[in-house]
Amino acid sequence: MALALLVVVAGFGARAQDLRVTLNVKPMLCITDSREESCALSILVSWRSNRAGSFCLHSELATEPLRCWETAEAGMLVEERVVQDTFRYWLTGDGSSGRVAEATLDVMSAETDDRRRQRQRRHVWDIL
Repeated sequence: MALALLVVVAGFGARAQDLRVTLNVKPMLCITDSREESCALSILVSWRSNRAGSFCLHSELATEPLRCWETAEAGMLVEERVVQDTFRYWLTGDGSSGRVAEATLDVMSAETDDRRRQRQRRHVWDIL
């Protein structure tokens, strides 16, 4: 009897550890220049799990979960947002506050692509 109980508990522990969840964000990158300090984006957040469960999607830009799914193996959310800084999305599972997957949307600043305006003009005979 004890051996049968040990096998059942070991099997449950192995299944709990086999949870694999992926979280994807598109686009993953926003590049701003000196004229625009933010990006207006339509962000597609999608996730997939190898097992059905209860999952909630969170963001550093919101205090409450963005959306929750019950008995689901996959989900998606489209969010319209203006972003200025890098931030993260994450997924929690089965009522726990621990993160089972995480994805980052990076916001980077680039210099203007017209470098001719930045270059100083010099005369051909200017050596110094």
